[in-house]
Amino acid sequence: MTTPAITLVFFDGDCAFCNGWVQFITDRDTRGRFRCAPLTSPEGVAVCGPLGLDAAHPDSVVVVADGKIGLRSEAMLMIARRLPWPWPLLGIGYVVPRFLRDAVYRCIANRRHLLPTPVCRIPPRISR
Repeated sequence: MTTPAITLVFFDGDCAFCNGWVQFITDRDTRGRFRCAPLTSPEGVAVCGPLGLDAAHPDSVVVVADGKIGLRSEAMLMIARRLPWPWPLLGIGYVVPRFLRDAVYRCIANRRHLLPTPVCRIPPRISR
């Protein structure tokens, strides 16, 4: 049996909506295939630099899997295809032209700070 390939997901660590998506991924990652980190982490900066992306002002999730790099809607479809059933069914999104998928992605991304935010699972520090 071969070890499944690791999928790296870099996201806006300052965005509660994005953190909610990371929680969604990790809740469904029953095979331990995903590793997630903020774009501003050393690993995220190392990936973003050569792509010409500004990790300090993220406008896209970045996925690295199987030697491929995905941005925007491509990244989301790459994630869906690697999640367990039924999420790979979202791969049907590949029939939509990328420019349309990315337009929808940008619309959501530009408003993500206005969307309802999930509750953080890490309890706040208690100061003494």
